[in-house]
Amino acid sequence: MVLIHSITSALSLVFKRPSLWVPGIILLLVSLFSYEIMTDILASLLFALTNPTALPAIEATLLPAYFYGAYADQINAFLGFQAIMLLLQLFVLYWTANLVGVINKKQALINSFKTTLHNIGQIILFIVFVAVLLIAFIESIFLLIWLGQWLSWIAFIIMAIVLLITAYLVVHFLMVIPIMALNELRLSEALIEAWHFGAKHWLGLLGIIVFLAVFNTVINSLLGLLMPLTENALLQLIISAVLLLFFLTYSNSLYAVYYLEAEKKKVRA
Repeated sequence: MVLIHSITSALSLVFKRPSLWVPGIILLLVSLFSYEIMTDILASLLFALTNPTALPAIEATLLPAYFYGAYADQINAFLGFQAIMLLLQLFVLYWTANLVGVINKKQALINSFKTTLHNIGQIILFIVFVAVLLIAFIESIFLLIWLGQWLSWIAFIIMAIVLLITAYLVVHFLMVIPIMALNELRLSEALIEAWHFGAKHWLGLLGIIVFLAVFNTVINSLLGLLMPLTENALLQLIISAVLLLFFLTYSNSLYAVYYLEAEKKKVRA
């Protein structure tokens, strides 16, 4: 089975090729140094949104517009920071996937980095594409809130439809960045290829999502068991970083390995 073979192959690959860990290390370092910035932005935003004295007596559907008008600086800072971090995460995913597909390992790390940097515009376009879909999803939620005031059963039906469409799109576009990286395609080409790939391998992609969710739970449980064993803050930070880095590197590699294994099977067939 392609999924099982990919899970074991990716695990083996992560330990055989130390270069696959480098993109994740860079992401962790940037996240660590930007943690305080993110904490301040989030604390300011949460305080503004949860302060009872700031809540006007208006309908729930009008609250988002009110909050954006009243706290535009905090919201823009939060969204801007999240966009930058998402760009960095997708950059790392692209870089890792490209590394997995490299046959000639000589200077692979540098060459893959250059390839990723050259295609950063395509990654940004993908973020814009996802943002448009996300806005459409949020608008659907607000529509459900509005409809729910009068016709709760219609709102429930629309909610079910929206969730099904969302799951459908996630599966079909899950592999856009790995496919773009492995084949060095433009976004438009990668979207088409990912759509066809998702249609053929939707069950395997769902399997990856479920497996990584379970694996992430196991990592978090292991972290919960290890943290009480020491009161040393530095050691706790190192343990957390190593486990997070392992999960990040493994999951990013798994997407690429699964695509390559599925394509190999198609060629053999």
